[in-house]
Amino acid sequence: MAEKDVLDIIYQISMIVIAVANIGWVIYVFYVNLRRDTDKENKARKIDLLKTLVLDYNMRLFYEFYKNVLQKCVELKQDKLSLSEKRRINEDILAFERDFEVAFIDLFLAIDDKLYGKLKQNVDTLIDQLTQSIFNEGINLYVEHMYKEQIQKHIHESKRGMLSTLFSYSGC
Repeated sequence: MAEKDVLDIIYQISMIVIAVANIGWVIYVFYVNLRRDTDKENKARKIDLLKTLVLDYNMRLFYEFYKNVLQKCVELKQDKLSLSEKRRINEDILAFERDFEVAFIDLFLAIDDKLYGKLKQNVDTLIDQLTQSIFNEGINLYVEHMYKEQIQKHIHESKRGMLSTLFSYSGC
């Protein structure tokens, strides 16, 4: 009989352990689901912010920036530009960049720091490439294929890269 009593006690203890483990598992699953739902809500909120703050009302600024830079760069196609003319063109491009950052890119600080950083880096890289091409005496921008390779290509790649970054944003 003693053996039966020991087995009953072991059985009852194991049932208690299983019950406690089940309660622990339920609590764990509850908190994991709660956290996942909160993450989903945060992602949805960030995507809504992106859509509301930027895409609905300010995408025109994006297209205006690239249009203005491209139009200003057309002036580089002139043969024998003076250094002062190149400086003026570069200063105008830098002014376009500053205005674009204030009016468009800075909005992303309210949405996501990483997204802001990617967009800012994209524009900074473009401006650096254009400045280098403008002041590089070895590059004849009045030659059509050089202009396309050194100016137009970088502008289009920057625009495409920024659009890709914007539309691949998932709220993370």
